[in-house]
Amino acid sequence: MPLKPSAVSAIAEEAYAYFYPLVIMEKTRQTHMAVGSEMGKLFHQRKRSTHRERTVARPNADTLFSSVWLDLNNGPVILKTPESLGRYYMYQVLDAWSDTIGVVGSRTVGEGPSSVAFVPTGWKGDLPEDVFVVTAPTRTLWIIGRVYVAGDDDLSTALAFQNAVELIQTQGSIETTTKEQFPPVTMPPVAQVGAMSAEEFFTLGAALMARETPHGTDGSQLLRLARLGFVPGRAFEFSKQSKEVQEALSNAPQVVLPRLKSPRSDPFAMVNGWHINRSQIGVWANSYLLRAGIALFGLAANPVEDALYPRLILDSEGNRIDGAANYKLHFEPGNTPPADAFWSVTAYDADGFLVENELNRHCIGSSDQLEYNQDGSLDIYLGRTLPSESPLSNWLPTCEGGNNPLLRLYDPRPEAYDGTWKPPVAQRI
Repeated sequence: MPLKPSAVSAIAEEAYAYFYPLVIMEKTRQTHMAVGSEMGKLFHQRKRSTHRERTVARPNADTLFSSVWLDLNNGPVILKTPESLGRYYMYQVLDAWSDTIGVVGSRTVGEGPSSVAFVPTGWKGDLPEDVFVVTAPTRTLWIIGRVYVAGDDDLSTALAFQNAVELIQTQGSIETTTKEQFPPVTMPPVAQVGAMSAEEFFTLGAALMARETPHGTDGSQLLRLARLGFVPGRAFEFSKQSKEVQEALSNAPQVVLPRLKSPRSDPFAMVNGWHINRSQIGVWANSYLLRAGIALFGLAANPVEDALYPRLILDSEGNRIDGAANYKLHFEPGNTPPADAFWSVTAYDADGFLVENELNRHCIGSSDQLEYNQDGSLDIYLGRTLPSESPLSNWLPTCEGGNNPLLRLYDPRPEAYDGTWKPPVAQRI
């Protein structure tokens, strides 16, 4: 029985949301390879992020990043981390669909050294007894390390920790992995995906699904997508689909992307103008639209157990945040963000990257020398220019076109989860 036109459109839109994280993960991988990264080789960031970092949307500036892409067809890989001596760190491991399959860090393994092996599904073999084993659902993994750095004076110690992290291939050889060749790129991954034709996008998505294998809970979605020709393990030929299917697939990005860019209307997710997700971030289950939305705005977001990301949407009058305006965030005494590791506020430009400014200040938070009020309260100022009432130390520069600053809480305490603590409203000044 032929599908109704409305059903064809609905499934095409579902297919776009379903494949979007897979495609943007691959474009991110290709971008990293194009600028000199190699599969299986740890890349360490040696300085804090600035506005010049334009490969991952919504980066932060209070950690040093590490990155490595793994192909488990070469066999299991062991990640070894040293004793942390109280320093916050986390190595987040994502599968090809952007799901976090494990976090190796101070919250999960403590301050001592650790050895964690990531093995492909179905692998059988021997590993050292002191190694903890995690089975990966896809052959391609992306490991992103974050090591806290409290400023320039702390940089050398943070780098020493970074240097002590090891990646061990237990079968095969990382050194003999063929280096892929990709042409230079001039656009970040989100823009690359946005510039793809429907035929390019869905052909790549289907090929990646064959390479990586869908999640075990995707059965219902896969049954629906098969009705438009997307079958795991089979090549997808756009030109051989009916005119109605081609048209629906071509229209899908224009329908789905605005949905991904719109703030959620769930009243329980909006607190004082901040959009707060207290569940599912980083581990998506079958929330395909949410997974795609985070891939668009904040690929590789941490699970909520490791970090919360309140995003500022509205000011105290209910108006959208404007990067050209000035705002004040007033924290009552004892009511700063409840995080056992650290917290910070980061501003972004219209494309989701850090804001260029004369202070080279891209975030502000608990690691900074902030000026508190006499009663113990704290005022943080956001604005394109320094507000007259703001100490220079408490000002985070923004930019015209910028919006939706992020508040990050690392190792958030229970009151951040249960809703007891609420972020302050943004008062326009």
